[in-house]
Amino acid sequence: MAEIGAPLARFAAWAVAAGDFEAEARGQAVDAIIDTIGCMLAGAGDPVVTGLRAAFTAEIGTGPAPVVGGGLAAPSRAALINGTAAHALDFDDNFRPARAHASAVLVPALLAAAALRPVSGAALVDAYIVGLEAQAFVGRGVDNAHNLAGWHPTGTVAGIGAAAGVGRLMGLDAGTLAAAMANAVSTAAGAKAQFGTAMKPVHAGLAARNAVEAAQLAAAGIHGNAAILDHPLGFRALYGGNGGPGWDATPIGAPLAILGEGLVPKLHPCCGSTHYALDMVFALKQQHGFAAADVAAAQVELGRANHANLPYGAPQDAMQARFSMPYCIALALLQDHLALHDFTPAAIARPAVQQLLPLTTMTVNDLAIDGTALSGIPHRVKLTLRSGAVLRAERSEVRGSLIEPFSEAEKQRKFMSCLAWAGTTQAAASALHAALRDIDAASDMTTLFAAIFNQEFWQTH
Repeated sequence: MAEIGAPLARFAAWAVAAGDFEAEARGQAVDAIIDTIGCMLAGAGDPVVTGLRAAFTAEIGTGPAPVVGGGLAAPSRAALINGTAAHALDFDDNFRPARAHASAVLVPALLAAAALRPVSGAALVDAYIVGLEAQAFVGRGVDNAHNLAGWHPTGTVAGIGAAAGVGRLMGLDAGTLAAAMANAVSTAAGAKAQFGTAMKPVHAGLAARNAVEAAQLAAAGIHGNAAILDHPLGFRALYGGNGGPGWDATPIGAPLAILGEGLVPKLHPCCGSTHYALDMVFALKQQHGFAAADVAAAQVELGRANHANLPYGAPQDAMQARFSMPYCIALALLQDHLALHDFTPAAIARPAVQQLLPLTTMTVNDLAIDGTALSGIPHRVKLTLRSGAVLRAERSEVRGSLIEPFSEAEKQRKFMSCLAWAGTTQAAASALHAALRDIDAASDMTTLFAAIFNQEFWQTH
């Protein structure tokens, strides 16, 4: 068994020395940064984000870091607001090793830290890859046990990992970077019972804020217990992760997590636990050509954690609708795709949608019930038509993963839809997308900050 406290030291040594990341990894990182910025700008007008701005209005106007909606703030406050915006619409990516919304935490934290001193676009990409690897490292140690215990890993695992990315961007040495991750453990929080409420996206913002502050504290000489991950009173023991493997043999960078397992950007603007079923329903519709009126029942079989993520049978608002399998299936039966405008009060209240809600039921996959499998559990759909025909499908992966990645056109189309939702013009959105495609070659972030946080745009919306 490795010495207590070795995991953070081992990871930090890799984090400060790692470099020359392959072009494929850099390309995946750039894609994730662009996707997250699109989601962040789309979420800027959501009530939870405008509420945050109202709560902290006295703190917006001074500081180096730009904030969605206009203005500047301290880096930690900007990370809080921008991270919440990135996750507000639940359109941001998932990351399996951390079981978290990785980029909604990591990208806003890095953008905030990048405002502290001049940094290149390449340095930002490097820090993203390191931060994502850190999220994978921490997440693998607690595995799905932490998630099943009721923690929201976006608020816990993702924040600890993001602290490593911020530390890399700040140029911290190995000991100080390890301290940043240890500090972040003390602020790790987020209960899954908040799913479907305004606090769920705030988890991402808090984690981004915590990552920035943890690195700043470490840089100022405030260091916590270096053994905090595997201490008998540490993260794994206290956060429901004792069912996980720990970190003695957890790999780092071989291969990079961004290449080995990869991120899963979203095709549908709702909880990722619905996406397997949505992909199957759309495929069955295309194959068999039925209409919503032809369906008598829809049964969805899914993993235990996925089932717990979707508690709303008859959603009352947009937040609940994003975590409702019956609502999302109803949309899939009625339409060719799901869009941001489907998650509004008017859309939810449509009689055609409401009439379909009782058709969908959910059950937990037998493998998940008996505990023989905690991950990689296939999701299944069974549609019973009014004709008596029964249609079945099974999926162990969703569209957007490394197994079934989006095309470049699909990635750009999603970004453009996010910017359209934010209210910008197609020309401005295209210009921003082109600028972000070249982020890895940018000599500094100043010009990109101006493009991302366009003050003239926000002053008129």
